[in-house]
Amino acid sequence: NVVCLVRMLRPVRDWFMQFDNLGLDTNRIEIIRGDLAEKNLGLQSEVYRRLTMKLTDILHCGAIVNWGLAYTILRNVNVGSVLEIIKLGHKCNSLNPQLRATAEDGTPNL
Repeated sequence: NVVCLVRMLRPVRDWFMQFDNLGLDTNRIEIIRGDLAEKNLGLQSEVYRRLTMKLTDILHCGAIVNWGLAYTILRNVNVGSVLEIIKLGHKCNSLNPQLRATAEDGTPNL
């Protein structure tokens, strides 16, 4: 199963329609509301605890990629979220430890 953390800028049904259009089994997808820029990923304590009991893998690809913004704006999402993901992973009972790190600045190769 897959758990998707979203800021919920659109209704849940829109997310499921998008997943369905991609041919994904929406019965295996759970959408939870959170925020990468907040402590504990903006999750309620019960949801956070439940995730620590069931997650086996974490894929983190959320970021703000508008490099024209001030670092103080980018920091909470682009740096703080990594720290919060590490904290969550450390508390998970069944996490498969892996690390894949990539970065892309969005500028074309000349």
